[in-house]
Amino acid sequence: MDDRIDSPSGNDSFKTSIMKFLEEAEGLEEFKLSKMCEKFNFQRRRFYDVINVLETIGCCQHESVDTIKWIGKDNITQTLNKIAIANGVENELIKLKEIIPKEKCDTIGKITQLCLLLFLALKRQTLNIRQIAVYLSRGKNITKTILCKLYQITFILSAASVLEKTNAPCEVKLCDKYFNCVSDPDGTMNKYSINSLLISRTKNNEPFIDLRRKEFEKYCKYVAMKQVVTDHPKKVRKILV
Repeated sequence: MDDRIDSPSGNDSFKTSIMKFLEEAEGLEEFKLSKMCEKFNFQRRRFYDVINVLETIGCCQHESVDTIKWIGKDNITQTLNKIAIANGVENELIKLKEIIPKEKCDTIGKITQLCLLLFLALKRQTLNIRQIAVYLSRGKNITKTILCKLYQITFILSAASVLEKTNAPCEVKLCDKYFNCVSDPDGTMNKYSINSLLISRTKNNEPFIDLRRKEFEKYCKYVAMKQVVTDHPKKVRKILV
């Protein structure tokens, strides 16, 4: 698969439609899916994916099959904070594999939640989505499926200004406002204040965070090496000999 995070050809208009939809939704209490699809020229299936991702991060919720209650982007920080707390992100006794357990990632909403949890649990603002896919699919042969959904998710979250691309291939960044959601759930702390910098430095370098990072990196390296052995067995045997 292409190493770019950029949307496939022709999807720029889709991103623009998402941004215009978000702008309009912020002024509404509820709306009909069918009407929004028609107004912004969304394919219904693709718009369902957008809504499911936005519902996961707290922007909206389903009232009925066609009716969506809009809560607003201001609720994203609190939602991520609640997700982090509920999954033990700040509990030094909980390992990464317990925060991100081996389970069936069968919905775009669930994959969205686990993806964002990785940023928060590892206290890393940038991650490679290929590695995210590898970790989320461990124990199951669904890495390509997860990766495909992650491309969709990162595209939607980018349009919502939750994630942004970096210059590195396949790398995405969790925007500052949401990266600090656990230590500053209300978003009131000045990120450049002495207190904020000390909290960030302390939490990012705690031993349990380092262990989680090593756990993540070790598994990703293991899978990468396993793939090399599978793809180039003769070359590997030659090196070992």
